[in-house]
Amino acid sequence: MLAIKDPVPRADTLGERAGICTWPENPQKDPKLPRLRPSLLLIAALLAGCAGHQEKPTPEQSPPSPAQLNVRAARELLAQGHEEAALNKVRLALQLDPELADAYQVAGHIYEQSAQPQLAEKYYRRALQLAPTDLRKRNDYGQYLCRQGRFDQAEIQFLKAAETQHPRARAIAYTNAGLCALRIPDLDRAAQYFRAALEADPAMDVAYYQLARINYQKHRYPQARRNLKSYLRTASPTPKALLLGMRIERALGDRSAFERYARMLQERFPESQEAQSAVGLINEAQAQGWDRAPTGGPSAGERAPLLREEWIIARHPTHYTIQLLSSDNEQAMDYVRDHYTLNGELAYFAAQDRNGRRYVLLYGDYPDREGAQRALADLPPRLLRNRPAVRPFGEIQRAIMEGG
Repeated sequence: MLAIKDPVPRADTLGERAGICTWPENPQKDPKLPRLRPSLLLIAALLAGCAGHQEKPTPEQSPPSPAQLNVRAARELLAQGHEEAALNKVRLALQLDPELADAYQVAGHIYEQSAQPQLAEKYYRRALQLAPTDLRKRNDYGQYLCRQGRFDQAEIQFLKAAETQHPRARAIAYTNAGLCALRIPDLDRAAQYFRAALEADPAMDVAYYQLARINYQKHRYPQARRNLKSYLRTASPTPKALLLGMRIERALGDRSAFERYARMLQERFPESQEAQSAVGLINEAQAQGWDRAPTGGPSAGERAPLLREEWIIARHPTHYTIQLLSSDNEQAMDYVRDHYTLNGELAYFAAQDRNGRRYVLLYGDYPDREGAQRALADLPPRLLRNRPAVRPFGEIQRAIMEGG
């Protein structure tokens, strides 16, 4: 950790002003946009970074001041990993202009990068206090909150940033909210935000790609295909997108499209990790035969990680799940994941009873008991021998919070 001195020239109360972040003046809320209640969630899972936006300079902008030049130098030094030197430039900038919001913003980045979150938040908030209508700074603060796992507070900032008449800016704010929801992970909420982003700006390529990923994970393969095609119409192919295309087309049984994605991936990105994964996917498809599409779920060697207590706590308490088994052997959780093809999420938690420590494996998130019962009836016969049972998440959450 850096031993760096707080560069703020005076001790202000860093209360955030109530303001709407926008580029155009006097923005008004768009009545067509969805009204989304901020979530109050407890979890930390990293899936994706947040989108940003760079405003293009206009001919009317004046040349940068000496303070702004120091901030620009600080950004470049920070990007190169020179945190102390970057902070020195921030100090110089604040000596020249104590009200320069960009300097506080860069200071926030420096302190966050040097693992000093309290100071980082102080400066992110000060930057926003000085420039409450600056959309980039509000998004920046929201991204920081999201990286800290404070998803409900991050969501509030993104929704404030979305209260703008600028379509692209609104789309970026909703995309950031969706990417943050993916960290929870709350796929349904994330999808809602990505759809709102595309309503604001149909050229928001990140939203198309993330919707394709979500629909693939939800086994909605035709929708995933449409989302990915829309993404590829608005953005250049990436290794991840091409590999996702292979997986979608394999699930749909379209051999021609599968091979087309494979060729593009191996020709354009031969050294990428995704190209190596493609080889395994091709071998798997050949071994299974094209007369038989996969049943869903991750392919061999790509098993999804087992989720833990954070995911369980984040579920809606009135939803239901299936308790697959309870065992004193934690490795049994991995065994079920690796030996059965299950389409829903798998999560487990540790519990203490009179016989000692036990591990309880859960399967899926269902809005009602009937849906959970149908999923239970479709389980492989060998899993039914464990007498799985439908349980409400609220009951399980209370057990976790009470320590078993």
